[in-house]
Amino acid sequence: VDKDLPFLRRALGQPFRYALVKGRQNYISIRRARLAQESAATLLEPAKQAELSGIVDWLEKTQDGSLSDLSFRPSPEVWDEVASESDVCLRAKCPFFEDCFYQRARREAAAADIVVVNHHLLFSDLAVRKAQGNYSAPAVLPRYSRLILDEAHNLEEAATRHLGATISRRALFRILRRLEHRGKGVLPAFATVLEATRRDLLRQAALDLIRDRLLPELEGARERAGTVFGFLEEVLRTTGEHMVRLDDFAQHPIWALGLDDALTALLSNLESLLAGIESLRERVIADEQAKEMLEQQLLELRGAANRLELAALALRSALRPGEDATLKMVRWMERRSEKEAREINVILSAAPLDLSELLHDTIFAKLPTVILTSATLSTGGDFRFVRGRLGITELPEKEVEEAIHASPFDYGEQSLLVVPTDLPTPAGDADGRHDEATIRATIELARISDGGLFVLFTSYRALQHVARELRRRKVDLEWPLFVHGEAPRALLLKHFMESGRGILLGTASFWEGVDVPGRPLRGLIIPRLPFKVPTEPVTAARIEAIEAAGGNSFISYMLPHAAIRLKQGFGRLIRSRGDSGAVLILDGRIAKRSYGRYLLASLPDAPVHVAPWREVRESLVDFYAGVVPRLVALTP
Repeated sequence: VDKDLPFLRRALGQPFRYALVKGRQNYISIRRARLAQESAATLLEPAKQAELSGIVDWLEKTQDGSLSDLSFRPSPEVWDEVASESDVCLRAKCPFFEDCFYQRARREAAAADIVVVNHHLLFSDLAVRKAQGNYSAPAVLPRYSRLILDEAHNLEEAATRHLGATISRRALFRILRRLEHRGKGVLPAFATVLEATRRDLLRQAALDLIRDRLLPELEGARERAGTVFGFLEEVLRTTGEHMVRLDDFAQHPIWALGLDDALTALLSNLESLLAGIESLRERVIADEQAKEMLEQQLLELRGAANRLELAALALRSALRPGEDATLKMVRWMERRSEKEAREINVILSAAPLDLSELLHDTIFAKLPTVILTSATLSTGGDFRFVRGRLGITELPEKEVEEAIHASPFDYGEQSLLVVPTDLPTPAGDADGRHDEATIRATIELARISDGGLFVLFTSYRALQHVARELRRRKVDLEWPLFVHGEAPRALLLKHFMESGRGILLGTASFWEGVDVPGRPLRGLIIPRLPFKVPTEPVTAARIEAIEAAGGNSFISYMLPHAAIRLKQGFGRLIRSRGDSGAVLILDGRIAKRSYGRYLLASLPDAPVHVAPWREVRESLVDFYAGVVPRLVALTP
């Protein structure tokens, strides 16, 4: 919206309106922020109250009202109390309706000719349309008949994330804490306002319901949730794995040891809580005075109940799936150690296995025009892989047009791809010999190029090991070192570009969506070919499904994914006609295995030098001897 659309408007010579739309929870609700401020003493603990005060101060100054405009990252507990949410929105009845940041964004979107959204928001809209059978009226987004999917190579993964269900120990306890924690929360705030109404039997019955039913059920849910996730953590601990699939989990002996009873009791607690909240709501709305006084608290209660219901649904989806599901789901649990957390977080997830039919039915068969675009959409010179994964093969051939457009960059002049053949071949995740080769290659290339390097890893463990070793060898004293995970991505990139000669070590999110034109980035190292981890639950299940159908999962799934990822990584280097740089792939399989030709054919048409390290080093020295002066001349 800052570059491409203004350029398009100038190029076309036609005025058109466009708007960037963010997910609703990115926006602050003025009404909820004011309500949270008024109820802070009964809603939040002192430290969180101070955080809320900072948000309220920002509210007076912000023009955008979204998280990206806030100078600090609020805690989930506080943002939950002030974020715009559909189930607690008063809509036109809200006194702040005209000033509402989210409603203003909706109005701008409704008036726009082009609306820009992310994949997550698109799938939120499609989920509502599918549930309502509505493809012609506004839903989460305004009505549209033309859909352009940029970065379409990520479409299947985005759909998998959005259409699945996830609940973690930390998330469930946060939902329960939002209702009540140490005398703070939605229920105590509700009771405080209720006590201010006239004294009568209805008021007393509602207060009794909170004290005698809801709070005990809430305490029971906390206790049972701790027990359930304790059992699950024990399973993960005894297996020694950080991630375990749940396909055959129903036969695990842990159920008989207490998990079955604990889960049944937890789900019963959650159901009783939901029923009790509904009873409380019914009692209050039966009295007009109480209903009017508690209108905003009723909305907050409904919002908390909706989250509680989704949590119960996620627990059932992962641990007690029904047999009538319309989509075959992959289920798993994993453990994560998180900063500033006293205990391991256990996450339960369920995700759809095959989305091709769903994508066909909700997107391609419903909209007159869908354009899928990406610099990395084709593999091996065609679109067969993406067509199969996204359900496009179900469409009549005459309705599908394909085009591969040449890059505007001269890779023959601007780049060089080198593959040393005498380095250790990667073997497993914890391969010390290959890590050492990565460290030495990074130091050597930094000496040749004087820094300006990205090193893109497929393993966070390898990244951390290489970072430690580079620091131990004092490399960071010669070239600034930036390490993924030690600062927000945007801040790392900003400092990397400002340094002009840094070394940045990155994993997943640095392989795409990163734009560093010019001299600051002039070299790229890829230690390993970016194959998906075959034991990752969704990947493993999709491999099994392909093999069960008589297919070759490596050729039809793993290899095309690696080609797309590799091309994404390569694409970080050349971002303009003035850029130049070398790509160093340290995984010799691309030269020694038969599938290497397929991977190389999927990359831009750069000169390729495959030889022992001594020879490729000479090629790099010669390349940078000509490139660096050119980059200096092009840098303003």
